Amino acid sequence: MVMLVSLPVNRTLMATKDRAAGHFNAAGEASTHETTYTGVQPVPWGALPLLSPDDKKKVLGIADVELPRQAVFDGSGGIPLFWQERKPVQLWRKIYEDLLARVVVDLTPGGGLAARAAMEMGLAYVGFTRSGEHNQWLTTVCERNALRAAVTSGTALYSQDLQGSIEEHFGDVLTHLKEADAAEDKAPLEDES
Repeated sequence: MVMLVSLPVNRTLMATKDRAAGHFNAAGEASTHETTYTGVQPVPWGALPLLSPDDKKKVLGIADVELPRQAVFDGSGGIPLFWQERKPVQLWRKIYEDLLARVVVDLTPGGGLAARAAMEMGLAYVGFTRSGEHNQWLTTVCERNALRAAVTSGTALYSQDLQGSIEEHFGDVLTHLKEADAAEDKAPLEDES
């Protein structure tokens, strides 16, 4: 992945910080002076926000969506908006932290993982969606993530006062989100053809 970041000042004017071991620095990046993040494990397929093939057609404004073989990916519960979008929320949080971000302007919001990281950190986020349908779907994804953040201690939206009410009224949504967070990739079945 390559990312363009616009900083409010020249990068050389920003103070560097040490990067702790195990925080996406498998290649030995010791400080924020290095601009690489290595050792990033992709988000499991089951943890990505999914949508139906028909909704994906509407969001992308295309006539047809190619579905993977069942042996590769079970699309019965939906498919990702973009198959290559598997960067974890923790990576986005680390990048925002390292860059001292206060506002995130995302020109390629995709499935909302970068938006979720910004929300959890209490950062202002603006995402430019492809279409009204993309905006509507991404808004729903962000609303679900807001519910998760409101009951997760340590996030900017956490509210102990609301936690019980949210769990009572949106328990099924929270259960689904917890299951998605616990998802793991499975080895593909042997191709029978």
